Amino acid sequence: NIKEVWSRIDRAEWLAQAMLDGGRSEKGNFIPLESPLLKKRIGDALLSIRKYRLIAHQRYRAKNASAIGTAIDQKFDKVFRELITSAAEVRKALQSEMTRRLMSFRRTQWLLLLIVVLASVSTGFVLRRFEQSQSRHIRQLAEQKAKLETMLRSIGDGVIATNTKGKVILINSVAEKLTGWTSKEALEKKLTDVFKIVNTATGEEADNPVDQVMKEGKVIELARNTKLLSATGREYLINDSAAPMKDAEGNILGAIVVFRDVTEDVAMQEQLHHSQKLDAIGRLAGGIAHDFNNMLSGIMGSADLLRDDLRGKENALQLIDLIVDSARRAASLAGKLLAFSRKQLPSSTPINVHRIIEESVAMLRNTVDKRISIELSLEADSNVVIGDNSQLQSVFLNLGINASHAMPEGGTFFISSKNVVLDEAYCEAALDNLKPGAYIKLEFRDDGCG
Repeated sequence: NIKEVWSRIDRAEWLAQAMLDGGRSEKGNFIPLESPLLKKRIGDALLSIRKYRLIAHQRYRAKNASAIGTAIDQKFDKVFRELITSAAEVRKALQSEMTRRLMSFRRTQWLLLLIVVLASVSTGFVLRRFEQSQSRHIRQLAEQKAKLETMLRSIGDGVIATNTKGKVILINSVAEKLTGWTSKEALEKKLTDVFKIVNTATGEEADNPVDQVMKEGKVIELARNTKLLSATGREYLINDSAAPMKDAEGNILGAIVVFRDVTEDVAMQEQLHHSQKLDAIGRLAGGIAHDFNNMLSGIMGSADLLRDDLRGKENALQLIDLIVDSARRAASLAGKLLAFSRKQLPSSTPINVHRIIEESVAMLRNTVDKRISIELSLEADSNVVIGDNSQLQSVFLNLGINASHAMPEGGTFFISSKNVVLDEAYCEAALDNLKPGAYIKLEFRDDGCG
C-alpha cells in the first residue's frame, strides 16, 4: 500500500526532527538532545530521509519505466544505501550516548521505533520489486501459453498431449472435432477414453500409443488400418503417430499423439482401384469381342457356302438363314463391346440420345439377369444433344448395371425421356451451373432395394 509507505516516511521524518528539537506525541514528550555528535548523526539521517522521500516519489511516478537496472532504479538504490548507512550511524551514536548517560527506556524505545519504521519502508519497496518481478514472469508464461494455443489451433491435424500416466493435458480443436470430446471434457481423462481406436480389419481395440511411447521412448507410427470411434457415433479412418515429450535433461514428461482424417483419401483410392479394374475389364472385353468377331466371320462365310449347296431344300435354307441372322446379331453385339472398350478423347458432337439409350439397352438385355425387365418410354421430340457418345453410353450402362445389382431376385428397370424448359428461377436454385433454356430430362428408375 503506497499510502502506508508515504505515511511511514512522514513518521520517520517527524521522529528525527522531534529528537533534535523536542516534541510531543501520544507516548509522551521528547527531551532535546545535548550531544553534538548525536545531533549531527540525526541531522544527517533527517537529510537522508528527505532525499529518500524525493527519490521514492520519483520512482513511484515512473513505476512503468523503472525496471531493475534503469537509471532511476540505480539512483534509488544509492539513496537507499545512504539512508541505511545514516540510520546505522544514528544507532551507533545513540548507543554511545546511552552508555555514557544511561538514557531512559522511553527515549531508547522511540529510537528503536525510528529504526523499525525505516526497515518497514525498505521492506515495502523490496516486496514491491519482488512483486513486479513475479508479475513479469507470470505475464511471460501467459504469453507463451497463448502462442502455443494459437499454434495448436493453426495445425490441420488433431493433437492430444498426455502426462506420463496417460491422462489428457491438452487437446486442440481438430482433435475435439474428430474425437467428439471438448477440451473441458477431455482434460484429466484417460487417453483410451477420449482416443478410442480399433483395427479396421478385425474390429479389435488397437494398442494404446502412449503405452508404446512410454515403453520405447521413441516416435512410433500406428497401423494404417486404424479407425477412430468418435463420441458422436461417427467413425474415421486415420493415420497417426505418437512421440515422447522430454525436458532439457531428456526425462520423459508425457506423450503427444498427432492424427488426421484420411477417410476421403481411402475412398478415393478405392474408387481409383475400381476404375482401374473396370478399365482392365474393358480391355479384356475388347480383346474377346475382336476374337469373337473373327470367329463369327468364319461362321457367316461357311453358312453362305452351305446355302449354295442346299438350294431347293427350304427347311435347310431356313436353318441357314437363322444361323446367319444370329451371327449378325452376335457381330453387332461384339461391335458394341469394341466401341465401349475403345479409349478415345472426349468429343463434343451432335448425338441422338434415344439411339444411345437403345444401343445400351440392347447390350444390357444380353448381359443382365433375364428376370429383369427393361422398359422404355422415350417421349422427347427433340432428342439431339452435344456431347461424347462413348461417355454417355458408359453412364447409361453403369446405371443399368447398378440397377441390376439392386434387384438380385429380378424386377423392372425403367428409362424415360421428355423435353423440359428450365427458367431462370430454377437455374439459380439448382446446385449445378445451369442456364435457362430447353433440356432433355432422362429418368432411370428401378424397383430394387436402396
